Amino acid sequence: MGRFLPSNVALEFSVQYESVIAYGACRFIEDLDAKRAALFGLIAKYFPALRPGQEYRPITDQELMRTSVYLIGIDSWSGKRNWPERAKQSDEWPALAEEWFA
Repeated sequence: MGRFLPSNVALEFSVQYESVIAYGACRFIEDLDAKRAALFGLIAKYFPALRPGQEYRPITDQELMRTSVYLIGIDSWSGKRNWPERAKQSDEWPALAEEWFA
């Protein structure tokens, strides 16, 4: 989610957003090695410069046993994006001060 977008008309207030919806079959992963690989894969994707055993403690078996991991086989997906810089404003009402857009 991005910024909240104020307006000088109540029904034009908005928000910047992006979303994706995925459709497919979901299954529960029980194998500890598969769970560990999936979780480390997520960490590596979003924090590629950090390494387990160096910058952070690796996942323990006890942590994996109390963590649920699911695999989604995606059949289809869709997404949408609404990212205007400002919400619609009306000429029928005084304009908002620039401070609301900072």
